[in-house]
Amino acid sequence: MLNSEQTEVATSALLTSLGDPQPLLADETGSRWPSAALTALLLRKVLADGETYLTRAVTGAVLATPDAAGHEIRKGIRNAAYLAGVPVLDIIDESVGVFLHYRARGAGRSGVALVCDFGASGFRCAVFQGSDQALASVTRPEAAVDRQTVVLVVWV
Repeated sequence: MLNSEQTEVATSALLTSLGDPQPLLADETGSRWPSAALTALLLRKVLADGETYLTRAVTGAVLATPDAAGHEIRKGIRNAAYLAGVPVLDIIDESVGVFLHYRARGAGRSGVALVCDFGASGFRCAVFQGSDQALASVTRPEAAVDRQTVVLVVWV
């Protein structure tokens, strides 16, 4: 069993190597596992747990990526979802997901929303007004925090 620090390192390695066809690790049988295959195992487990909780089949999923994720990471996540049998409806930025979550709960249906995320990949802020398209965003990878993600949502 991994401790929390080892889990963070493993998760970071998975995310940063998504889209890379090179194996991330080899198991005791000598099988080599690229990050998309490892991520697919995790997604399959999450899908099974979700279907058990819901007591019905999941017909689609929206997956969130860090705001700074590039094309290769998004492609790797889509590939992992395909391998896991997870039907992908969309892949969105985390800040968009946070914004839509709070808007669906009735907060900030009008006005401007500032969504700031302090996480392992850095400091990110996005400004939204009325739609799920960010009007502006800024990312500062040098302002990364080690162990936790804090999201701040401000409605103006």
